[in-house]
Amino acid sequence: EMSASLVGSEMCIRDSSQTGSNFSLAPVQNETESMTPAMPSYISNLIMDCSAGNWPDIDQKTSQPENVEPEGNVTESRNLNNAGLSAMHNGNIEDSVIFFRNAVKENPRNIETRNNLAFAYTKQGNLEAAASVIYQVISLAPRRSNAWTNLADILKSRGQMDQAVMAWLIAIHFSSNRSHLVDYLSRQSTESTDDNFRNIASRVVSLSSLVPAL
Repeated sequence: EMSASLVGSEMCIRDSSQTGSNFSLAPVQNETESMTPAMPSYISNLIMDCSAGNWPDIDQKTSQPENVEPEGNVTESRNLNNAGLSAMHNGNIEDSVIFFRNAVKENPRNIETRNNLAFAYTKQGNLEAAASVIYQVISLAPRRSNAWTNLADILKSRGQMDQAVMAWLIAIHFSSNRSHLVDYLSRQSTESTDDNFRNIASRVVSLSSLVPAL
């Protein structure tokens, strides 16, 4: 059975005003707009906190509940999201991007669909668009574990290995099934055909015991 969401495969001063509840949803940009977006300070601060082992600060900064009410055509958005998942499952990356983009247009406040769109952009190789979308997702739903795994995948693809490791550790912290996630990374540390991901997975597994449960 296909999941409703997709997850990744394989440092600055805190701006306290830029939290999930205050971060506005921007329209999804066209993939031809390729300027690399800067990581919001809210997210980079969480990565810094992880690097320093400041888990209480991470919990405090992400404590506001996710509050994104649906708007627009919810049913059509859900149908398009499901079509995007089917296209992704069948390896049709270009089609999945189109379906997810249209799903977001039908219901711009659907965080799950935006997360799926970021994943599809990453698989398409459009890291600028993927980063722009995943920054919105995390800023609005900072405890969403699979959004952090998607960010980790983007960071890996950009060559930002240390930050990718921290993003995976944050994903483990927020995961409702952390043992499953650690087991997956343990397998990938030896089985992945991606040298960079094998290295990241190995590092994350070695550090995972230091990550407290939420």
